[in-house]
Amino acid sequence: MIELRGSYRYATPAALDLALEAARAQLHDDDLDADWLSSFTKRGTTLAVHARLDVADPFATAHVVQTLAEHAIEGVIDLHRGAAIDSFAPGDEG
Repeated sequence: MIELRGSYRYATPAALDLALEAARAQLHDDDLDADWLSSFTKRGTTLAVHARLDVADPFATAHVVQTLAEHAIEGVIDLHRGAAIDSFAPGDEG
């Protein structure tokens, strides 16, 4: 099980929508179920994430979170598998 916790802020609500659209495309590319994106909470220009996933491939999940980070202007989302295994902030090299 992987747990995602954190939030990102985007320049505009449209930029947030664009990030989510790009993340959905990444889900399709990595053969992940898109249902877990519905557990993300949008408020204005902020995307809050607190999700638990039963996936075998943490790297596919990391690709999706990295996609969200690429569009963000600030924030961080941590991926946990027991202990924190990775963090993704805007401007991080993927």
